[in-house]
Amino acid sequence: MSSFDPRKITSLIVGSLLVFTALFSGGIYQWSRELFTFAVAIAFAVSLLGRETSPTKKLWPALALLGVTYLSILWTISVNDTLDQAFSLTAYVMFAFLAASAAGGARREAFLRLLVITATAVSVYAVYQYFVGFAHTEEYLASSGLTGRDLAVARAALANRRAFSTLLSPNVLACYLAMVFPAGLALYGSTQGRGRKLMHGAALAIILAAFLLTKSVGGFVALLSGTLVYIAVKSCAIRGGPASSGRRMVAAVLLVAALASAGGYFILSHRSSGFFGYGTSYTERLAYWEAAYKMAGESPLTGSGPGSYAILLPAYKTQGLTESRYAHNVLLQALAETGIPGAALVLLLFGVFFYRGAKTALLADGDAYAPAVLAGGAAFLVQNLLDFTYYIPETAVLFWFYFGMNASQKDEGASGKGGGIARAIMAALLIVFGFYYSKAYLAGQRQAEALEILRVNGITSAAQARSVPPPPDALRLAEEAVALKPYDDTVRVFLAGLYEGQASAGGNGQAYIAKAEEQYASAIRLNPYYPYHYRDLGLFYLRAGDKARARAEFRHALDRYPSNKSLQELLDIAER
Repeated sequence: MSSFDPRKITSLIVGSLLVFTALFSGGIYQWSRELFTFAVAIAFAVSLLGRETSPTKKLWPALALLGVTYLSILWTISVNDTLDQAFSLTAYVMFAFLAASAAGGARREAFLRLLVITATAVSVYAVYQYFVGFAHTEEYLASSGLTGRDLAVARAALANRRAFSTLLSPNVLACYLAMVFPAGLALYGSTQGRGRKLMHGAALAIILAAFLLTKSVGGFVALLSGTLVYIAVKSCAIRGGPASSGRRMVAAVLLVAALASAGGYFILSHRSSGFFGYGTSYTERLAYWEAAYKMAGESPLTGSGPGSYAILLPAYKTQGLTESRYAHNVLLQALAETGIPGAALVLLLFGVFFYRGAKTALLADGDAYAPAVLAGGAAFLVQNLLDFTYYIPETAVLFWFYFGMNASQKDEGASGKGGGIARAIMAALLIVFGFYYSKAYLAGQRQAEALEILRVNGITSAAQARSVPPPPDALRLAEEAVALKPYDDTVRVFLAGLYEGQASAGGNGQAYIAKAEEQYASAIRLNPYYPYHYRDLGLFYLRAGDKARARAEFRHALDRYPSNKSLQELLDIAER
């Protein structure tokens, strides 16, 4: 009787998730991230039941980075944000493990073919969206009844005319297509037969057309870098071969240069800001990078914790700079959030990826698709020196898939007992992760249900919630959310507002006022650098008539966000 081989199951799940994450953006469908995480956890548990050789050793840089992320909970400024980052990274590392287990041998080509088909479908919709969908949106706006600022904002967004398809953001779509494009080149080069060549050529043309319609400068640099890496690696791999192969590579470089020039001109000239209108984007990135560097200087060895950049940025933000969760540079963000050790591990992660990929691609009997995987990772890294797609599921999933492919067995039939101790440790980690992630998920569901009950009862803003008694079920659900996730400062602020609303009903009002104050204070203890928690507590004291304590809290908020005009106005009101 043959031993159980879980790779058939994991291959199906991995392939399904690659398609799913490209079609259902987590930014639009909030449930998609939870579904991805639970599906990965289930597939990971199934993979541990098999007897194939475990790729754990080849994934050690990812495991080390994951360890540092969890360890930083001991000193982070926000446990909730750090755990959210740790949960996401855990899911990605498990997905890389699944890819390493499932994408070996002949399955590599099947997976890359699936990626190209998915990217082509996404690109077809992007082209439709640009030439047809946006026009329908403009017609809708004309008859929607919107006026004033709302109409102006909607029209300004449409004026950019940048395709984003199913991935919510033009830059995310550009990064995704840049990562898949080398796989399309590899399939085109390895395909025999005129008809199949035409099909692959048409897919590449559609992907390129959609890519240009994103008008993403960072994406353009990423695509160009990835394509050149692919050509360079392929050129080295065929060195010593027929002279015609070398000539084909030279011709390919010249063709890429010509297409790059044309594509770059199109992107630069068709942006709404004009050919040279990149001053704002350029200066914003410089400001984000400078802020990350200053944050890192405050705690160079440990950082302030994963997910803390957005919390600390207001203290370094100049007037007019947009708030952001990301430093727009993966290495600088890692340096600010996890210190020198964390940034070194991120650098090591990419270093091992490129070393292993180049080694495989340059072997005499190496994998024909290794150059495409290597080039896709190069495009991803280049994009993340200018942007933040490292943290976006739609593109992060693809990178971790490539990382896992680099650790996979070349021989699809390779099998044998994996490390028993390593499997036991991974199973224990999976159980602990599943327990805490499930609790966090249930807390989020409780809060979402409470918000829906409030909405049904006409309470649609935080201000209303603080002044109107909430339905009993909403209050109960909020209390359950805090019990399930006591380290979440945002849930505590939500509950505090409901306590204030309940106090307005009279009766045991003072007890609820005390509970509300306790929850606001707890939120500040859990996230002491977040300015808006101090603002909320200051408003609480202002409503209670305690202007002295309100002024103190507004000053604390301004210390953490000096350039915020609304906080200054609140302080002025309290002082008057």
